[in-house]
This record gives sequence, structure tokens and C-alpha cells, in this order.
Amino acid sequence: WSPRHRVKSGFCLILAAFVLLVNFGPGGGGGSLLGRSSSKGGGRKADPLGSLSNEQRISLLKEVYGTWTFYDGSADDRPRTPYVTEENAGNRFLDLPEDKFPPESWQADAVYANHFLDAAIKLVRRAQRAIYSAYAGYGLSDVRLVEKDDGSESFEFVSESIDERRSKRVKMFHLEEVDLSSVASAADLPEDWHRMGGWTTTRSLNGLERRITHRVMTNTEFTVLFAGGWRSLGYGGNHAWQGMPAVFESLLSGIFDRLGVQLVVRTVGLPPLDGLGEEAIAEMDQGGRSNVLSTLGFSSLLGSDVDMVVWDDYGAPKDRNGLDAPPAEPDDLGAALFDLFARQALLAGETTAPFLWGGSFEVLRNLHEHADVDVGQLGSGIAGVPVTTSLKVGGSLPLAAQYLNCPAGTRAACDDESLQFDGTCWIERSDFVPETPQLDPMPVAPSALGWRAHQLRGYTLAYNVLNAVYDALDRFSVVTITEGFPLPDEDWHVGPHVTNILDKVRSLSESDAPHCFTLKEKMGLPQRLCKSALRGRTEYTPRADPASTSIRGALDDSQRPDDPPGPLYKGDDIENP
Repeated sequence: WSPRHRVKSGFCLILAAFVLLVNFGPGGGGGSLLGRSSSKGGGRKADPLGSLSNEQRISLLKEVYGTWTFYDGSADDRPRTPYVTEENAGNRFLDLPEDKFPPESWQADAVYANHFLDAAIKLVRRAQRAIYSAYAGYGLSDVRLVEKDDGSESFEFVSESIDERRSKRVKMFHLEEVDLSSVASAADLPEDWHRMGGWTTTRSLNGLERRITHRVMTNTEFTVLFAGGWRSLGYGGNHAWQGMPAVFESLLSGIFDRLGVQLVVRTVGLPPLDGLGEEAIAEMDQGGRSNVLSTLGFSSLLGSDVDMVVWDDYGAPKDRNGLDAPPAEPDDLGAALFDLFARQALLAGETTAPFLWGGSFEVLRNLHEHADVDVGQLGSGIAGVPVTTSLKVGGSLPLAAQYLNCPAGTRAACDDESLQFDGTCWIERSDFVPETPQLDPMPVAPSALGWRAHQLRGYTLAYNVLNAVYDALDRFSVVTITEGFPLPDEDWHVGPHVTNILDKVRSLSESDAPHCFTLKEKMGLPQRLCKSALRGRTEYTPRADPASTSIRGALDDSQRPDDPPGPLYKGDDIENP
């Protein structure tokens, strides 16, 4: 997707995380904080900030929610020679012992670190409030700009109860922490987990927080992989930037940047396949089949450095938006293929063992209980979205919430494609007119999910990742109050955690975790694939490292053409509005 659709770190300077309330505007996103409105639906409730200019809106929200003001006053004194290296750490995990941090490093600077942690914790909370505000509004009313006696201006407004909004926000995105030793099946999970934030385990959350703390301490990349079918990734009527992966990246990339961490998001999945018969379509809709080829070369094609995997290749949902019911459990083959995918994700590298979101419950439970893998399943957050009791009411809700949470009486009307999709195939430009007439709007596949459903899932995942970031930073702050800086090794090193998981995954027996091993009978795949990392080359994209994983990359100089074809167009591209 185009970088123009990504939230950059500069946004944090203007409105900190509250600017994230800008929900992708017309053409596929939510209502904008800066005055955009929907071109569809009508009947919108009056904007409480409607009388303010863009600059005044920014000023008001900075006053109400705060901004990022932290800076490094000793930047010129920081070490110039890289010190977060394998050589300095003495291990491949970059687990630096405390005495390996230079005294001038930020990790050892108590003044810097304390102020940084304070600012970062406040930033995370602002971002979570912003995410909730996309569905519940600003929480402000009767906003007025008044002139003081000295000629300056100030804002007067009525604010909703902070405690009430916090309570509703926490409930909307609540992530259940379950004990998988006593929860034997998906049917035993807490009621309505799928309509809130989802479920995980306490140990898994601790593992995610440790990964995040490690990335902050080492200022290295945090990599997330989204893997799914065409429907879950946004194909069939949406632009790529309207899908869940792009929404997640747009929300969090700027925040991670402020933490000194680069967020890397990868996506892999099959687009809708033309020419399939009814039997083949029904087979794909069982779930788990979309990533077979990339799984068989996971380490090379999807990456050996993944911190978190979001698997969303479930079967076709029972309703149009797929938000109200639990995800359909994959059939036997789908569960076996997911087990292979999960093991390959875990075994792909030697320095990471990713957190696994989504998949067959039985497989997740086996991996958690017998290999200490960090697991969970994501909910939709639909429980906290205002109800569209009629189309008129739906049109008055915040744009991200319109026509999304619809009871039986309005579901059919809400499912109208003009309300659920907003994709334009071609934007007119001055330098080129295509010979083929362009379709407008983008064609919609029969069972595709609309942009609001994808956005809500992306917001829900982002909110709960921010919860983990908050807890990681809070623990960082609490521990260093008594232990001092840098943070003690036992509170952020990942080597023992990763090594334990990898050793146990390689040692999984057929009796403890049988699903992957059944692929020998089902598909003729050798059982050693369940315990060995797979690598491969292909010309298909996307790939984590295209230069070194293409088939052409295996050619030597004698096999390369002397005069390869050049680009068809060498000029500069024009700005595409």
C-alpha cells in the first residue's frame, strides 16, 4: 500500500496518538478529526467541533488530551559506535548484559529513561483513547471558543465522564485471560469473547510484553505477519490499505517510532481465485488452505525474524461482516495445515519464536501446553460499537461505527454494498487515459467483508497490542525505580524464552500434538516437516526478502541475459490525489 496512507511519526508531534482518530476518510476509512465527512449514509449527527477550524481543532485536542513533548537533551553525548551487536552481547539474541551498555547510552541514563518511560506510557494511553473515540465520538459537547479580557482565546466545553468512557472502552476491547489447562475445547471459552478483544493466557501476555521490552531496549524492529485468505485480508472489494493489516500498521507505526522501534508489517494470502468450481470453492471455505505454498518455504518467504503472527484463514463467516459469531473452527485438514504453519512460523528463525494469534483452538492449546508457545485468538470488538437500529440512526453514528452493529431487523439493509464498501478502481489523472474503460466502483465479491469490518478488527488488535506495550513500559518503570538502570537482564532478555520454545516444538510427540503428523496420510507430506524449518525460492510475491529468495537469484553471471529489458517508463510519477 502507498506510504501516503500510513500514519507517520510526525502525527505524534501534532496530536500525539489522538490524531489516530482520523479513520481513513472518504474512499475507505472512518470520519476524520479534521473535518472530512462520509459521502454515503447521510443524517450524520452534528459535529461538536464543527464550528472550529482545523487549527482550532488541533489546539483543542492538544489541550484536552496532551501531546508528545519528550526529547533527548543529551543526544550529542550518546555513543556513536554501535553497541547493540551480537559481538558485544555475546549471543545471537542481542541480550546485552547490564555491564555491556556504555555509561552514556540511553539505557543507562536514569534521567533520560525515566522521562522517556513517563512520556511513552502517556502516549500509549492517548492512543487507546483515540481508538475508542473512533466509535464513541470525542466525548465533548457544547464546544465554544471564547475571547478573554486580555484578547486571547480559550475553549469552553462539556466533557463526558472520563471514568464512564474508560469503563466502556475497557469492556469493548477486553481480552480474556484463560487457563488452558482447564479449558479443554473452544466451546469452554468464556461467553462472548469473540465480540470483545479475544482471549489469551497470562503466560502468553507476559511473553509478548517481554518481546516488546526487548525491542525497546535494543531499538530493533518489531515484525508482524498477517496470514489469511482473500476474505480476511480485504480482497474482493477493498483497497489493500483498507484491510486489517494496513489499518494496524497505520495506527501503530508512529507510536512504535516514538519508542525507538520500527514496526514492520507483512501480509501473505491468496486473492479470490477465478475459475474454481463449486466443490473447490467449498473446500477453500473450510479454512486453512490459503497459505500452503508459502508455509512450505516459511523461513525464506515469510521471514525468520517474526515477533507476532496473526493467522486469519478461517472458514466463511455465517454473517456478512463476520463480527458477531466466533470464528469457524477449521476442519481436520485445515487444523493440520494450521499446525504445520504454526510450527514453521516458530522454527523459521533462531532468535524469535512469535506470538500466535488465531488458528485451530486444539492446535493452539497443544502448542501452549506442551511447548510453552504464546497464543491467543482475536475478537472483533463489536460489543462496544453503537447499534444501528435503523438506517437513519446508523447515519448519525461516527463514520467508523455506521451500519456495523446491526440487529436482525436492520441487518439486510446494513449489508447493502453501497454502505459496506467504498473502493474506487481508477482516479483520473492528467498524464494518462487508459484504453480500457475502468470499473467504478470496485467490483465486490459475494461474501467479501466491508472496510468497516476490517477496520474494527485492525483497531481491536492494535488496542490490545498497546495494552501489552503499556504493561511492558509500566513494568520497566516499576522495576528500575528499585533496581536502577539499565533494566536488569532477567526482565528483558529473550534468549532463554525463545530457546525453551524452539526446543520443545522440535520435541513435540505425535501423542501430544497430532494434527501436523496427519498430513502424511492426508497429503503425503513427510512427518519431518513438523520438526524442521523449511526454506524455498519463488518468483511469487510478496516475500520477506525478495532479492535473496527469487529463483533468478540462484543464477550465476553466465546464465544472466547480457541486455535485460529496462523499465517501460523512466520519468517521475505525478502526484495522485
